[in-house]
Amino acid sequence: MGGGIIACAAAGAAFLTPAARRDQVRGPGSGQCVAPIDDLADPPAEIPVEAAKVTDRSAAVGRTLRDLDLRAETGASVLAIMRRGEMRANPAPETRLEADDTVVLIGTAEQLGRARATLGRPTAA
Repeated sequence: MGGGIIACAAAGAAFLTPAARRDQVRGPGSGQCVAPIDDLADPPAEIPVEAAKVTDRSAAVGRTLRDLDLRAETGASVLAIMRRGEMRANPAPETRLEADDTVVLIGTAEQLGRARATLGRPTAA
C-alpha cells in the first residue's frame, strides 16, 4: 500500500496510484483518507525525475544539502539519495553528500540541468 501513496496533505487527503487504489485505507479520524489519483483536476502526465551521480571530483562532496540549497539555487528538489546500495528517501538538510552518491531529483528539464551542473561541478584547482 505505502508505495502507491504519492501525496498526503496535512488535512488528511492522500492520492493513490491505480495499483494502490484497490486498498481501502482509512486515515485518522472518521472519514476515508484516500482518493484516486485520477480524481485530481489535472494529474500530471509525467513527473520529471532524474538521478545525478556525485563524482569524487565534485565540489558537492562533503557539503550538506542545506549548504548546496539546490531548491533555491536550481529549482530542483532532492527526493532521495542512493548510497552504497541503500535508498535514503527524503534526506534531511544535514545530509552530507559523498563521492558515488546518486541524488534523485525532481524538477523541470531546466531545473534538473542546473542541478546536474551544480552536483557535477569540479572542485576548484
